Amino acid sequence: MQTNGELAKEQRAISAKRLTRSPFTNVALKFVNPGQALDRHDKWVKMFDEILVRNVR
Repeated sequence: MQTNGELAKEQRAISAKRLTRSPFTNVALKFVNPGQALDRHDKWVKMFDEILVRNVR
């Protein structure tokens, strides 16, 4: 029988405990301006539809 740690490793899960090593330790966070995100929403939805949705059909 597998332990919880072995199952988590198999499923590539990341532990929330601070004592375990995380693959995201050296990743820089980039914060987004919420106003800009809302302003650009329509642009990104249009681009998503044009590039991904229509090309799949």
